[in-house]
Amino acid sequence: MRSNANIKAAWLETRAAHRAALAALLTLHAVLLAYGAFAHSPAIDEWGHLPCGLLYWTEGRTDVYRVNPPLVRMVAALPVLIAGPKVDWTVPKAEGVYRPELLAAMHFCLTYGADAFPYFAWARLACIPFSLLGGWICYRWGQELYGRSAGLAAMTLWCLSPDILAHAQMITPDAPAASIGVAANYAFWRWLQRPAWSATILAGGALGLALLTKCTWLVLLPLWPAMWLAAGLGRLHAVRLSTSAIRMAAILLLALVVVNAAYGFLGCCTRLERYRFVSRAWGGSEDSPPTTRDTDPHCIGNKYAGSLVGWLPIPLPRDYVLGLDRQKLDFESKMPSYLRGTWKRAGWWYYYLYAMAVKTPLGTLGLLAMAVASLAFPRGRSVWRAELALLAPAVSVLVLVSSQTGFSHHLRYALPSFPFLYVFAAKSFSPAVMVRRECRAMACILLGWSLSSSVAIYPHSLSYFNELVGGPRRGHYHLLDSNIDWGQDLIYLRQWLDRHRDLRLRGIALPLSLSPQLAGVDVPPPPTQPEPGLYAISVTRIHEPSSRYLYFLRLRPFALVGYSIYIYRISLAEANRVRVELGLPPFEDFQTLGS
Repeated sequence: MRSNANIKAAWLETRAAHRAALAALLTLHAVLLAYGAFAHSPAIDEWGHLPCGLLYWTEGRTDVYRVNPPLVRMVAALPVLIAGPKVDWTVPKAEGVYRPELLAAMHFCLTYGADAFPYFAWARLACIPFSLLGGWICYRWGQELYGRSAGLAAMTLWCLSPDILAHAQMITPDAPAASIGVAANYAFWRWLQRPAWSATILAGGALGLALLTKCTWLVLLPLWPAMWLAAGLGRLHAVRLSTSAIRMAAILLLALVVVNAAYGFLGCCTRLERYRFVSRAWGGSEDSPPTTRDTDPHCIGNKYAGSLVGWLPIPLPRDYVLGLDRQKLDFESKMPSYLRGTWKRAGWWYYYLYAMAVKTPLGTLGLLAMAVASLAFPRGRSVWRAELALLAPAVSVLVLVSSQTGFSHHLRYALPSFPFLYVFAAKSFSPAVMVRRECRAMACILLGWSLSSSVAIYPHSLSYFNELVGGPRRGHYHLLDSNIDWGQDLIYLRQWLDRHRDLRLRGIALPLSLSPQLAGVDVPPPPTQPEPGLYAISVTRIHEPSSRYLYFLRLRPFALVGYSIYIYRISLAEANRVRVELGLPPFEDFQTLGS
């Protein structure tokens, strides 16, 4: 009796410690996100998301920023709506305008400027629960597949991942799409095991919410029925299979109802032929460039008009469908893309795989390698089916984003696949893998390496690059844009300038021509040829295709603001050295404007 009591007490103590660890980890994650929400200036896309979220609540507008569904900006705008910013909204309707959210962003920025930073901070706080949900689902799924230790490891990888810390503190939809996407797929996996009506409603509702975070999750509409067929055929007799089919259809129907409800059912079940598309794929003119099709009504059409397919009703809101068309147009435009020092018009199919290799902590990649190696020692067909349900959504997302090679700018497009990979990587902590002491030690070392690598550059997680490429200081030689420099360090720049009032800034260049006034200064851009002075320039502008600022790479930065804005203090001797290297005449005398 005494030994049984001791065993029970030890079990309860272990369980309590486990729960305390989970609570501490989620609390730490929320604190890190909250700090980042106030420490960083709004990223470029956030300037559009917040005013478009306000437009949703004040005017019911779903036509602005319709390339992304509205759920995240709806949530983000709520605390700002309560604060009550007064803006005279004059954003035109989407028809005939390339991206009306750009006008909304410009209007909001010109109206408030840096005074809008607190609004964005409060909007970001409202989105933290999305990320907490993602961490909890990683734990639950990892625990059920591989045990409690694996579940805790999966949650740890999520909560301290530099990619999640970077994007979950913003009001952009990428991290929420990862969170709700993994929650929806977890609910569906549970439904596959026990397709009760309660699980059916939960899976359908979660799928609808996933579709409202990012259009990427449209891949689940064909994927889930395929997974259901793979799981059910050969195991269910005719009666049970028909009942399961009805519930599968109910999941899809409920998801579509949730999506349409968020849009007020506007345009639901409109026949395909009644749409006016701008992309070449769905009806735009093949003879004109994409930019012309945005303003010329003769370049807008529908290649399905008059066909049998054109009579099909589309069970999605009108603005949802037109948002997909607009996104397709962007990829057809073949924008300039950057990878490893090379610019080209259009992208690379392997861009996201390369970006994951250089922006994922090496410890996490090591855990993934251990999990992949464990596949050589299968434990049974049930485990294979469970891991197929886990990995199929991740692979589908990666295949989808990699197939869109019109441009390659943002690893965040692949972010919805990350939680599935974290859960799979946590398999390294399962009893089946940790049978040897060496395996246990290796898994713990890799997890510790991953966490220390991420924490070392916090709060600048957006600029994280792993040791394989030299860390964030050399990251810009590999990737640009939202991978390192998205306008997030303007508050840090303002603080740096306040600490160095004895230095006078002569020129500044921020990403996408963000106004220097957001950083508290009003100076012109740097010269296109080396001249003495003090300059602040973002790494994206240094590498821009025009090469007008490429000469900064020949100079050593005086200081770094975060890892995205470099401060250069160019002397007359340095300016002349670079000018000679570039074949330009040196200055005989120059009055330096910087101190």
